[in-house]
Amino acid sequence: NQLNKIDLQPKAVIKELQENIKGLTSKASLKVGFFESSKYDNGTYVAEVARDNEFGTLKIPPRPFFRNATDENTKKWVDFLGRDLVNTNDAGISYNRLGEMARGDIVESITKLNTPPNAQRTIEQKGSSNPLIDTGFLRANVTFKVD
Repeated sequence: NQLNKIDLQPKAVIKELQENIKGLTSKASLKVGFFESSKYDNGTYVAEVARDNEFGTLKIPPRPFFRNATDENTKKWVDFLGRDLVNTNDAGISYNRLGEMARGDIVESITKLNTPPNAQRTIEQKGSSNPLIDTGFLRANVTFKVD
């Protein structure tokens, strides 16, 4: 039930550093997105709402906040991970730092996305024109986990 995950395993970096960094294995991964534990009060998974907004439905146009964030930041994330693994010598610390960075970048993407705009009726119902923010629950539930 995850919308998506970002599997940041830059193979060249991992292969080179694998034996030197505490806790780093070829199976180490970082997943960023919306997980099963995140539900709205009505029981709807946040991941479902995120997916519907990301890719669109018959009634909702696509608003690719997640793809925008990954397109804009993947190089930054990979570069950061390589540097941080060397600096910390601890994969757990580095992956957690990267998770926070990626989470923040996705939250920022949700906040700044403004096209396509909401329909006028939706704006009137919400009292806001930001397409992805109504209660802020979607944005607050972007999270990550390190495996």
